[in-house]
Amino acid sequence: MQQAQQQSVPSLLDLLHLASGSGSMVLFDLHRPPPAHPHRDTWIQRILDVVLNQSAIPPSQVLWLPSDLRDQVQELEPDLQQTSGSQRPLEDLQRNNIVRLNLHYSHVSASMVRQYALLNISVNLYVVSEPWLFSVAWCSGVQSVTSNCPHTLRDMRRPLLLMSPVQYQTLWTLSDLVSLLLVLLLFCFHWWRERSLSLISAHRALDTGTYISTELCEVWSVSSANAEDSL
Repeated sequence: MQQAQQQSVPSLLDLLHLASGSGSMVLFDLHRPPPAHPHRDTWIQRILDVVLNQSAIPPSQVLWLPSDLRDQVQELEPDLQQTSGSQRPLEDLQRNNIVRLNLHYSHVSASMVRQYALLNISVNLYVVSEPWLFSVAWCSGVQSVTSNCPHTLRDMRRPLLLMSPVQYQTLWTLSDLVSLLLVLLLFCFHWWRERSLSLISAHRALDTGTYISTELCEVWSVSSANAEDSL
């Protein structure tokens, strides 16, 4: 803990040097500085200056996510990998030269990944930290993930779920159908149970009414007999 407290936050240039040395991709998920910041109006130019002029990282290793001034950024450095953080129409993605999508894992399906792949658009999912979730992304054809546990995922040589995307989708569909069938069976059982209870209650009420009627008849008969005797 003490060692972590003594560590300083690396600068952007330090991060780029580290990524360049390891061959890692850098995702720029940046936001415009607040109004009082000295680089509020020049933050895009400042970042590009550090990336292109001060660091040694190849532009192809940089995933450019900010949408501000995207056209100007592409003109200055076409090799930056233009990345979108939202699902947009395919025509818009192609028009903006988007080559990668950065999306939450719950917003993407295997069919969508295949559809994007047909347009040479890669998909990066975040935040994927569990081996089983990484296996699902792997089987779905996802090209990369953002993780808080890279030390765990990098040791995986194959997915935990040894299924193709078609097999996974089939299993998922069958699970939905089985769940629907169970719900229908429970509904039918509840309806049958309520109907049976209603019939039993009606039958008991009918039996009670017949017994009372017979009893009254017997009382009338006794009274009639007494009347006849008195006569």
